[in-house]
Parts: sequence; C-alpha cells; structure tokens
Amino acid sequence: MRGNAPRGNRSIQALRDGERTLARLFKDAGYATALFGKWGLGEVGSPGHPSRTGFDEFFGYLNQTYAHNYYPSFLFRGSERVPLRNVPEQEDPDSAGWARVRVEDYAPDLIVDATLRFVEQNRARPFFLYLATTLPHANNEARRTTGDGQEVPDCGRYAKEPWPAPDKGQAAMVSRLDRDIGRLVAKLEELGIARDTLALFSSDNGPHREGGNDPERFDANGPLRGLKRNLHEGASACR
Repeated sequence: MRGNAPRGNRSIQALRDGERTLARLFKDAGYATALFGKWGLGEVGSPGHPSRTGFDEFFGYLNQTYAHNYYPSFLFRGSERVPLRNVPEQEDPDSAGWARVRVEDYAPDLIVDATLRFVEQNRARPFFLYLATTLPHANNEARRTTGDGQEVPDCGRYAKEPWPAPDKGQAAMVSRLDRDIGRLVAKLEELGIARDTLALFSSDNGPHREGGNDPERFDANGPLRGLKRNLHEGASACR
C-alpha cells in the first residue's frame, strides 16, 4: 500500500477519500466493524481516519511512529484524544518517545480490554474485528537512550534467565501476545460463537533486532532466512 512516510508528510500516509476498504465492505454488508491497536493510514481530519474508512469503532494509535511507545500519554478513541496517566520523558512533534513515569496504563492491555468489550457487546450480530497489536515491536526511541527498547511491565518467568535485558523483554512480549490472543479465543468460546467466527493471525514482517534483542537466541525465523527489512523469505512475508 505504501512505505513509511517521511515525518510531517501526512498526505502520503493517508488513504484517499472514497477508497474501498475491507472494513467498508463488511459495514455495507451489515457487520459491526472495529479497529483496535495500531493504524497508520490517516489521522484526525484526514480521509484515511478509521471512522472514514468503514470502522464503527476505533481505539489505539493513529500514528505509526507514536505506536513505538508502550506507555504513551494518550491514545485515541475515534477522533477523541484519551489522556493516560503515563508521563512522557520525550514526545516529538509526531509524538514518538518514551515514558519517564510508567503506571498501569500499558497500551496493549488497554487495547485488548477494549477488544474483548466489543466482542461481548456484538456477540449477537456479525462483526468484523481488526486487532492490530503492537506486540512485540520495539520502542526505537527508548532503545537509543536506554539501550533496551523492549517495553513490557515485567519479564515474568524470564526474569531470572541469564540473558541480556532486551532478550528477556522480547520473550516476555511474545508470551504476552500469546496470552492476549488466548484471551480473545477464550471470549469467543465463552460466548458460544467460536465455531461461527473465522480468526486469522498474521505478522507484517519477520523477526527483528531493533529493540536490542538477539533473534538468534530464540531461532526467531526458524528454517527461513532474514530479518525485518530484508528481502528473504523469513523477513517480509506474512507468517
């Protein structure tokens, strides 16, 4: 669709007015539609904003650079900026940065909670849900300052492993993602709609080392070659 746009050039980031999106097709067919997580194809006031591309509900990040920060000072609900309790150490004009004060407003947790509420509220009707989780993306801005871009509340069972901090954090992020997808599947089963729901899981790129982690430690691309931004089969393909 597009590459990451230069900062400030929002025109080439946004979808054009009238684009036929998957969300619009489902909405026109009578489905409830929602996007939770990361969006990078149009901000407030642009034709690519989720509310103008077929989504009834949106909660998360509108800016793909801002989505690096797991402890942001705000997220968006529709076009409304929702303040969070985290205190930023730095936020540049595109709102990228990292937090100086981290509270319990961990963005992935807030996003998956909103996702489960949507499923609960729409269990009696067909729905199209796009959950664009940021886990396990790195916070590049934090890494340049602290050396560790793996932002996670705790390392859980990996805390005592004899690994560098970025590797512990990466493992914890992947496990957290696994837990969150499990919560979603469990909710579908609890509501009795799992057999009537098609769930698709994919990745937008292969493993990375941007947060300072070592992808060789976990054999992250398995038998395939390459890392994020390479052109080998283990890097760019959806898996």
